[in-house]
Amino acid sequence: MNRETYLKELKKYLKRLPEDDYKNAMEYFTEYFEEAGPNHEAEAIRELGSPREAAAELLSALIDEKTGASSSTGDKGQSRRYRSGDPIPQGRRSDSPLRILLIVCLAIFAAPVALPLAAAAFTLLLAGVAIVVSVVLCIFICSVSMVLVGIYSVIRAFALLTVSLPGFLVITGGGLLSVGLGCLLFIASLFLCKWFITWLVRLIQKMIGKRKEN
Repeated sequence: MNRETYLKELKKYLKRLPEDDYKNAMEYFTEYFEEAGPNHEAEAIRELGSPREAAAELLSALIDEKTGASSSTGDKGQSRRYRSGDPIPQGRRSDSPLRILLIVCLAIFAAPVALPLAAAAFTLLLAGVAIVVSVVLCIFICSVSMVLVGIYSVIRAFALLTVSLPGFLVITGGGLLSVGLGCLLFIASLFLCKWFITWLVRLIQKMIGKRKEN
């Protein structure tokens, strides 16, 4: 396998990346071969591993870079060539969860694992995402409902101000409590999203690492 064949095979695993990430990744590998020189292409290929292995390592490093997971997991998931010298070109730090999820899915299929196992892992991943999204959506709807009900209760309580002061205080207190609990639930849903994305990234990196060791 020469440089052209290697890069052509590599494109199959990276072509579905977001456009800017794809260009940065291909530029990285192209420059890697250019620095090695025509006389050292075989050596460069041995260092990189197969196109699938190289793609899996790069995607894992890309996930770290976009989620900041490397700061909590250390260098354990990074290959030595990404830790030495310049890493892959940096992308935007404001990547959306869907963009990160796309890269995670690509990492699963790029990992050196049999296709049936990759398909099973992908199915489980989608099921897990669907469950978490459903839970977060329910919490979000509940939080919004509680806030709206609380605000409505406070507004309606003013009608009792001249009729019953204790009733006004009770309803106002209940409304404010509902608003407060709704805000707490909303914050909890945000933390749940962040936790799930971090957990998912670590799970995928562990799966990729284990398959490489095998």
